[in-house]
Amino acid sequence: PGAPTTLGLGQVAEFDAPGPFLVTSQGADHPFYMSAHMTGCGHVDPAEDDCRGDPEFVNVIPPEQYLSSYTFFTDPTYPFTTLTITRQKVNGAFADVTLDCLGTIPAADWQPVGTSGNYEIAFEKLVDHWTSRGSCNNGVHVMDSTQGFGVWVWGWGSKDTNTGWVSY
Repeated sequence: PGAPTTLGLGQVAEFDAPGPFLVTSQGADHPFYMSAHMTGCGHVDPAEDDCRGDPEFVNVIPPEQYLSSYTFFTDPTYPFTTLTITRQKVNGAFADVTLDCLGTIPAADWQPVGTSGNYEIAFEKLVDHWTSRGSCNNGVHVMDSTQGFGVWVWGWGSKDTNTGWVSY
């Protein structure tokens, strides 16, 4: 809702998205830049007194630049950590993605992006209110797959954990 259906050369669009969506161009000769922005505490519901996160943005990496393995760090000074993972269908199938502390991302956690059936997204919570998910906790992690995939790391604080107005 609110997103343009097309953009011309040099145009910029900013819109709120309630969930995953797919953006494409007419081909490799028509590249574009895209980023995702976290609005931060009070933007969605100013009356809310929880104050989760602060404004930030990340680059959205296109599927052509996905890797099949990542080593990354999640910050132990944040009480909430979630991974956003995307994968693309290759040769008619999605490849499993594994996280060192979780194993294979469960099939039930993947949801389609768009209507093409070619992309899926999963949100894996590692830490919630300082509590680790099984053997997952903040620190160094490794993710692997036989195909390329994307991963974004999100950490934030909240008023109830005395860490409001922070995120990465």
